[in-house]
Amino acid sequence: MNESNIKHSILRHKLNRERKTSWVQENRNGGIKMVNKHNLKGKSGLNVVLVIVLMSMLIVSTTGCIEKEGGIGKEAEDTVLPTVNILNPADDATINGTVIINVDASDNVGISKVEFYIDDTLKNTDTISPYEWNWDTTTYSNGTYTLKVIAYDESGNNNYHQITVNVMNEVVDEGPVYREEVEQFTASIEPPACAACKGNPHDWNVSTDAYKIIAVLTWDDTSWDLDFELGIGTDTENGTKKTSDTGGEKGDGEGIVTLIYEPGTELETGTWYVQVSTKEETGYLPGYKRPGEECEYTVEVTIYYLQ
Repeated sequence: MNESNIKHSILRHKLNRERKTSWVQENRNGGIKMVNKHNLKGKSGLNVVLVIVLMSMLIVSTTGCIEKEGGIGKEAEDTVLPTVNILNPADDATINGTVIINVDASDNVGISKVEFYIDDTLKNTDTISPYEWNWDTTTYSNGTYTLKVIAYDESGNNNYHQITVNVMNEVVDEGPVYREEVEQFTASIEPPACAACKGNPHDWNVSTDAYKIIAVLTWDDTSWDLDFELGIGTDTENGTKKTSDTGGEKGDGEGIVTLIYEPGTELETGTWYVQVSTKEETGYLPGYKRPGEECEYTVEVTIYYLQ
């Protein structure tokens, strides 16, 4: 036997020995089945080894992959930004009152929320379509503002749209602004000896830029009938009455009298007074107060100065 015949004999011996292992795994259309290795008859030893290695690699790669549309592969990351657009109001619009901000937002995965900003300050978040927010512009000064909305998708991607709007609400003239000064007096009054007798005076000073006085007299015992007078000077004998009220009738349960003096021009400067009196004369007849009886009261005076 020559050398060439000896080599072929050794190769056939190796091939026959491999055939004793009957089965190998093979992938068919995504599945695994057993294949009789005798089907490899007639192929060289090198080809058999290559087939086995390739099938092993296919099995390993198949078990480590995820089936996706278009074939086996790794799951792709969502990088698509949502789209967002402010439908109302229009850019550079002039608005007033309460305005509904309408937003259109969409995404390939889904929108999780839409945020509403005024000049980069978060004002509202909406998570349900239609995405909108009622903006009360009356709480803002007239002027130009930046309205921005940011839409977020389920993957955390976000996109924004912003416009500028002009707030122009009607300015209401609320009149002059005043600062207040308060004077308060607490005292008691006894029944006078006669109907013409006057009660207690209380005075204070008024300076420039005063335009209004409100004086409130209160007392708890409403069985008394108290009178009230406001004027410039120290009292009714040494002053000029500006306004007065005869008070509540006895037993009416009110126990309060309010005087308001607002001439529409600046008040006279100097000393002003309020004077409290009563018609309840001293006597022993029914309806009269007895000597020594008293009625406690409080007077609060507010003077309004122009700021």
